[in-house]
Amino acid sequence: MEEYEYEDSDDGCDDGGAPPAPVALTRQTSYEVVDSATLLQRLRSRIDAAAARHRLPPSDAGVLLRHCGWNAAALSARMAEDRGALLREAGVEAAEGDGDGGG
Repeated sequence: MEEYEYEDSDDGCDDGGAPPAPVALTRQTSYEVVDSATLLQRLRSRIDAAAARHRLPPSDAGVLLRHCGWNAAALSARMAEDRGALLREAGVEAAEGDGDGGG
């Protein structure tokens, strides 16, 4: 059996090196499980809000939200940047009299 010598200055590390660096903790993403009726209600609410904000039919607002990953902030930014380009990219026909000026 091996014998070990201990010193008063023992820092708790038995490998003779410095203690390991602290590990950075990352925040875990939380998820919520919802039923289909709740999900549908939330999606309709987002679509209605986007439609009102950007003066679009709800069907077009839904297409644009899906195109932007359901991220309303990204949709607003893209609409302000170049409304016409976003509409073309997402395959949405611009409404009659709807200019390319942001919304």
